[in-house]
Amino acid sequence: MKLVAALPSAKARLIRSLVRHKKTRDTERAFILEGAKPIRELLETNASAVSTVVVTETWLKKHDRQLPQGLERAGTHVYACRELIFEQ
Repeated sequence: MKLVAALPSAKARLIRSLVRHKKTRDTERAFILEGAKPIRELLETNASAVSTVVVTETWLKKHDRQLPQGLERAGTHVYACRELIFEQ
């Protein structure tokens, strides 16, 4: 089973809105974590709280085998996107 899918444009727009607008985060009851360490720590303490992880295609090529197995067990969606989209 392939754990990583391409990031759909609708999901990218939602994530962009979550990053930029507190009101969207409040409405969606969501928060944003950036970086492998905070994500790993949350997975260790409360894996079900992580609903989506987005990585760049470059990161994925370098670290594909290091994706936490807990992501799949927790039902976390993992998406890959181009660096330009990720930066936006």
